[in-house]
Amino acid sequence: FLFFAFLLPTCSLHLLSASRVRMNTHHASVTAEMVPIVSDKKILGLGVAGLDFIASVASFPQPDDKIRSTSFATMGGGNVANTMTCIRRLGIHSSVAAKLGEDANGKSILNELEADGVDTSRILRKEGLDSPFTYIIVDTATKTRTCIHTPMQEELLPEEAEA
Repeated sequence: FLFFAFLLPTCSLHLLSASRVRMNTHHASVTAEMVPIVSDKKILGLGVAGLDFIASVASFPQPDDKIRSTSFATMGGGNVANTMTCIRRLGIHSSVAAKLGEDANGKSILNELEADGVDTSRILRKEGLDSPFTYIIVDTATKTRTCIHTPMQEELLPEEAEA
């Protein structure tokens, strides 16, 4: 395995392309054709696999404003999950090592990665934890976004990653 670590939880503005849209939203889902493995290389990514809740608004609200979104999407996110999905779509075997909660968000994250052909056998699910997620508010007027990330209550420990 080649090994990459992605430790900083950030959100990328991948909503402008339909690269990972798969989860159920009120919009039609876009799926990628499964690309056959074309390389004998295997890449393992260690880091955050999360869920992004993306709302577009005409303009960012002022404090105490109540506005309506113009669109909404739910999709997988997290640096390692996005990267390993892209690598798999290039025809290279990819695997994710991460920790998720034993919750509905964790199940959605796992299902999406598996649907994209990413090996999830190194993902640890733990009861009582909430899987990481990010609220992303996209201001369509300024073409900017604001991310509010909720991390796991505990990180993947070295001894858990070795298992």
